[in-house]
Amino acid sequence: MTGSIRWGSQEMVGAAPAVWHPIRRERVGMIFQDPLTSLNPTMRVGRQVAESIPRERDGADRAARMRAVHEFLRQAGLENAERIATSFPHELSGGMRQRVLIAIAIAKLPALIVADEPTTALDATVQQRVLRTLDETVSNLRTSLILISHDLAVVAGMTDRIYVMYAGHVVEEGPTERVLQEPQHAYTRALLRSVRSLTDEDTELYSIPSSLRRELTAEVTRAS
Repeated sequence: MTGSIRWGSQEMVGAAPAVWHPIRRERVGMIFQDPLTSLNPTMRVGRQVAESIPRERDGADRAARMRAVHEFLRQAGLENAERIATSFPHELSGGMRQRVLIAIAIAKLPALIVADEPTTALDATVQQRVLRTLDETVSNLRTSLILISHDLAVVAGMTDRIYVMYAGHVVEEGPTERVLQEPQHAYTRALLRSVRSLTDEDTELYSIPSSLRRELTAEVTRAS
């Protein structure tokens, strides 16, 4: 790995496991794109949420931990928290499983949540509800969110700042509104044109031409 990842004043690239582990365990929550493969199929949902709660927060009091589990499930938009806590992942719908991942992520009260394509496997209606829940949860916790997505509509509604990547390299970054309305890089402009060709009825479907892909690949190679 090259580059720099900083957590406060701490450089994380090359840091020892003793530095990484407390931050990953206590300060960063992760929401994966496929909840069915991310959740343990043999473990009830409540136990999986409970494992994310730092023990020092409520000690060994099992009743207190389960009350906290139910509260985090409710914060993630799951009203029937007591029943869901006793369920296995396969007994829940896709949208409910995604909310369980949100509950697991927020249970540690993280400073940062990383959401990797959190609604890819969901239909449009469920997607909007899950995104609204995630947005409200991040706002209520006053935590930061890194949202990884190929869906520019989702990015536009959820972020303050955008980083556009091609072949693992950032090619453009800036405030969300500016990047979407006044894109500076050819790849960003091509992405936006592709989206518009899907929504404008009289526009021919656009795909990024091979000449631009070759140019972008050469640019990334030079930057490497």
